Amino acid sequence: MIKSPDLLVLKQVSAIKWSADLEAFPSGLFHCAEWVYALSGKQTPAIFLNFESPEGEVLGKLSGLILPGNRLMGRKLYFFSSLLLRGRDKQLRSVCMEALQLYARREGFSRVLIYSFDARSSECLSFKGYYCEAMHEFVIDFSKSGGHVKMSSNLKRNAKKAIKAGVKIHRSTSISVLKRMMDLLLVTKEERRQKYGQDYNPMYIQNMNETSLGRLLDSGIGVMYYSELDGEINTVLFALENPQQLYFLLMGSDRVAYENGIPALVAQHVSHYAREVGKIYYNLGVIPRENSGGAGVRQFKQQQGAIEQMGHCYYSQFLKFPARLFNFWLKRRFKKNESTRL
Repeated sequence: MIKSPDLLVLKQVSAIKWSADLEAFPSGLFHCAEWVYALSGKQTPAIFLNFESPEGEVLGKLSGLILPGNRLMGRKLYFFSSLLLRGRDKQLRSVCMEALQLYARREGFSRVLIYSFDARSSECLSFKGYYCEAMHEFVIDFSKSGGHVKMSSNLKRNAKKAIKAGVKIHRSTSISVLKRMMDLLLVTKEERRQKYGQDYNPMYIQNMNETSLGRLLDSGIGVMYYSELDGEINTVLFALENPQQLYFLLMGSDRVAYENGIPALVAQHVSHYAREVGKIYYNLGVIPRENSGGAGVRQFKQQQGAIEQMGHCYYSQFLKFPARLFNFWLKRRFKKNESTRL
């Protein structure tokens, strides 16, 4: 049992080497190399870290991006999802988190940011030098439901309305459909802005944009489900998919879609598809903040039979001077917003 972070060796390795033993760890879609490379860029290169014992055994893994900085704030390590361990050893997790801070300091990084997309944990653990923040996702776990999902009567009624109007659902990886989705996201954004008086960014993950979404389609883990009515596309749902998992990443709709119940039909179609092809679970993702329409999106996900589940993000303090001067502000911010929803 490794009890000191000094005994752990953190190695930056190639994506091929990092992925070679990934099946031995409880990884998700946001850990895989296809996702990380799609979201990386010249200024934000991918990074793959192995946590190794002195004997060379890989005990843990992280994958993410190196974010650029300036002379004041410095570079950051940004990870999309949680630290991967082979088991549930809390002491080993704590040692790994401490070793990660030591690595970051040694390599000249100013902060470590670990998000928890598609990584659920009911307990907020305390790690020295890190702040913890809750993150809520909505999940349909087919392994626990026996394949049966209870959808609300309201969602079923809206889906029937769309079917009666003649709506058809298709699956695509076409760039033209992606471009249409980007337009629909702007329509959805404007609808929410007018309704709630708050602006928000639908691209809620670092480096998520039309270019990176296109790369996800090319890589094979990105796919879109879209509606067609009278030759027009009114709703597009962008998902991440592997043989066992499905993740609802984005959805854009126009007014015609809302008037005809089309989002409900698309949602129902994707859920049925996930069950029929044998997915273990379907993660319907996060919701916006309450003042940006979060309550309505929450209701839409729960109507599909999804259950709210919690994950936890961990953010380090600033590790380098002069950015360390901001640690007092960080402490006040997290003390004030302990229950912030992402």
